[in-house]
Amino acid sequence: MVINLGSGHIRLQASAKALNDGLWHSVVMERSGRRGVLSVDALRTDFSCPGRSANLNIEEPIFLGAVPWESAFLARKRLPEAVTVIQLMVDGDGTEEKAAAQRYPSTVWTIGLRIGFMGCLKNIRVNGINAQIANAFRAAKLSSEIRDAHERDDGAALPYNRMLGLK
Repeated sequence: MVINLGSGHIRLQASAKALNDGLWHSVVMERSGRRGVLSVDALRTDFSCPGRSANLNIEEPIFLGAVPWESAFLARKRLPEAVTVIQLMVDGDGTEEKAAAQRYPSTVWTIGLRIGFMGCLKNIRVNGINAQIANAFRAAKLSSEIRDAHERDDGAALPYNRMLGLK
């Protein structure tokens, strides 16, 4: 997880173990001011953000997954200095669209891995409120991007690769 309160980003990793076992895992991030805790299942990692700012500004979208990198980056065989993310935003009634671009340093994103998040997401809550991702995609007429997490006979989820932007 990458967190930036405006004075530089920090990268958090709760475990060196890959969570690609096809099972559901619990990921919780709690923050108060500059300090917080990232928990993955029963593993807990405390953190403190650099600088003076203690506020988290989430006027911009929250991304879950990966940045849509260009194949040109991969052809260079080196990471770019920064990545520009362009996101199309649609207002609540679906009548007005606008595009926004923002630059992020390549150290923030996993461009070199060539894949985004592999897996299924469920029960995403922000400040205790269900984010209702599927409804946001339907409202933006992006329902083709929604896929149900199919479960195997053993209760594990079958993964797929998606980049999600929440507003």
